[in-house]
Amino acid sequence: MKDTALPQTEAGIEISTEENDILTKTTSSSLVAIHLQFEGQTIQRVEKDDICTISEISISGCYSCSKGAMVKVKCEAKSNQRIEAMINYGTLGINFVECHKNGHPTQFTVFSSLKRINSSCFSQCGKKKIKFQLDGTLAEEVKFHMKQVRENFVGVSKYWNNSTLWEDVIKAVLGPLTNLWNGLINWLGTTTFIIVIIIGSLMVFHLL
Repeated sequence: MKDTALPQTEAGIEISTEENDILTKTTSSSLVAIHLQFEGQTIQRVEKDDICTISEISISGCYSCSKGAMVKVKCEAKSNQRIEAMINYGTLGINFVECHKNGHPTQFTVFSSLKRINSSCFSQCGKKKIKFQLDGTLAEEVKFHMKQVRENFVGVSKYWNNSTLWEDVIKAVLGPLTNLWNGLINWLGTTTFIIVIIIGSLMVFHLL
């Protein structure tokens, strides 16, 4: 029951209910065959033919990015107070928008890998296609700000130059070695240490 619950929309055809009636709506001007089977029901098809004009066209956002670009248009129907139109944006895809006799603004997201958009488009809410042009320049998605990177780099450089960290490291490494050296001298005694140095020097000289 869930799979066949109304409203249903597929391939530009919407099947919905209104009180006790079942309505089908399509914006395609081509011949469409719709097969419905309802026992004890009357089926009536109402087709609207209108001319939908697109104005106030703009595109903004980024290219090759996850959030995409935002397209804004205003759709005006010539005859009907309210009708749905199909907009074909070429390589940017197809969208269905709502059109009013006095014009209706709408916006939606598209995705493009091109920075410069120059697309020939058309709108259709009946037999006639109305052409329009979508032009714009998209921005590159900013991964990070170079100004912030420079400020952080300068800050770190100043820290290293002014910091006593290197002095602390040298003390930590040389301190135990110095203590070991002094302890060895004290344990052997000065005289014994000199004798050990002389013997070591003679052994090295003998090996050479």
